[in-house]
Amino acid sequence: MTHRTARSGYLFAAASTLVVGAGVTAAAYLVTFPVFLGQGIRYGLGAVVLYFLARKEKDSNQLLSWQERGYLALVTAMGLVAFSVCSVEALRGASAPAVAIVIGAVPVTLAIAGPYMEHRRPTAAPLVGAIVVVAGTAVVEGTGHATAAGIAWAAGAMIGDAGFSLFSVPLLRKIGPYTLSFRTASAAAVALVLLQVVLPGTKLPTAVTTSEVLALAFQAAFVTVGAFVAWYLALGSIPVERVGLFPGLIPLGALASAALLGARIGNPIADVAGTALLLAGIYYGSVRGSSRSAKAATATA
Repeated sequence: MTHRTARSGYLFAAASTLVVGAGVTAAAYLVTFPVFLGQGIRYGLGAVVLYFLARKEKDSNQLLSWQERGYLALVTAMGLVAFSVCSVEALRGASAPAVAIVIGAVPVTLAIAGPYMEHRRPTAAPLVGAIVVVAGTAVVEGTGHATAAGIAWAAGAMIGDAGFSLFSVPLLRKIGPYTLSFRTASAAAVALVLLQVVLPGTKLPTAVTTSEVLALAFQAAFVTVGAFVAWYLALGSIPVERVGLFPGLIPLGALASAALLGARIGNPIADVAGTALLLAGIYYGSVRGSSRSAKAATATA
């Protein structure tokens, strides 16, 4: 892995998570919209764009084994369907800060589980960095309020988000980031629309607001297409436990987008302190961790 490749991977990871943070703000405008239908529309629209982007990878795609097809199903079920549904449902029973703190535990999960997925031992620097990132998330977001159901839904979103990365890594080498994004988004769109149709008590909206249309369009174009592809490009460039530190930037993306919309009056001191912790954790766990790993490898050689 060259320094240029690693640098581009970090940039892709940062851009992806900042956009996802803005997507969390957009999701707040969809809490009264039918959740399965809304997320199905979002993934379906994204899949149309991804189909054309994935055509350039067609010649290099390789056939997936049955195990890899299982990974593809897990990425779709956990990272797209479960994460989307759990995120929206969590906001019905908990404030956005409380949801963000729970989902913010993803870096710790990936710092531990990511290396094991690739038959490696976890290292100290990404884990320490992940803990600092989680602390920064808590400072930026504050405590908020939450019911037990809201926390449970947020925990489901956190597990789904972790699975999205963990089970994607083996697939990227076979089919590429655009094809992987297209396959998962299209499968999720079908699954979510079917859930909307078959589950009892689900109803079509009687009216759609401009805010809901704009929120769905943003999630389709920027999150489903832009953020997904950027995240996969990052996972293909740097180890998963280092990429996993960057979800710590999600609160910053949510904070910035909410501020632009005039939806938040935050605590400037907490925002600055939390941001400093987030950036310090990401730097220590990724850049410093990478430098120490390189020095150790050189010394061993």
